[in-house]
Amino acid sequence: MFQPLNLSIDDFSKYDSNKNNSFSSIRISIDDKLSFTSFIKSYCISACIISSTSIIPDWIKSELELCNINNIYTFDSSTPIPITNSYKTPLTLGTDRLASVIGGYFEAGRSHPVLCIDFGTAITYDFISSDGNYIGGNISPGLSMRFKSLHLYTKKLPLVDKEGDCPIIGYSTDTAIRSGVINGIKQEINGYIEMYQQKYSNIYIFFTGGNYLDFDYPSKKRIFAEQNLVLKGLNITLNHILLKK
Repeated sequence: MFQPLNLSIDDFSKYDSNKNNSFSSIRISIDDKLSFTSFIKSYCISACIISSTSIIPDWIKSELELCNINNIYTFDSSTPIPITNSYKTPLTLGTDRLASVIGGYFEAGRSHPVLCIDFGTAITYDFISSDGNYIGGNISPGLSMRFKSLHLYTKKLPLVDKEGDCPIIGYSTDTAIRSGVINGIKQEINGYIEMYQQKYSNIYIFFTGGNYLDFDYPSKKRIFAEQNLVLKGLNITLNHILLKK
């Protein structure tokens, strides 16, 4: 089992969206303590925040404590955040969704409504108002999930990869599936963008997540690709906690 481990090395106490904030990350085995410890020892870390959409192993916090990091926080539904969370079921809200809207809201200058579209295992659409009120959003199947479900829940459809010809009209079963999945997602995303832009003329829209580069959209006003949006949201939250101490 592999899990991405991301640690920031910037000070967000005075967050500037124009600043060239840098991040360092590694992908390690979930029980690779040696690589983890070696990585965090290469930085001078005074505080950290831990977040996972799954379960955080106990050894991670133990290793952080052994490195004399005194300020260790876990990002969850009880964590103080610099926005208002109006989600009706906060205990079931994915921490990546919440962190991304925090990052997007600050990137947009804390004065605009923001829609964050995250291309992961699922595609999530999360909205925060111009006054910093996180309302909620939508969840739909991601790219790989759509390909796999067509194969698993039918008797004859093959498992198709995203790589290959993707015509508007499929001329074979493989291209029909690839076009249906990829162009279907594009139409879905464009539909959400148009709906939000009609309602909020000054909205900022952010693309993030592992698969966002797979989708190329015409340049539109206030639409940005930001790979580190979740990390930025976590850093902003960490500094919010530290400033309140």
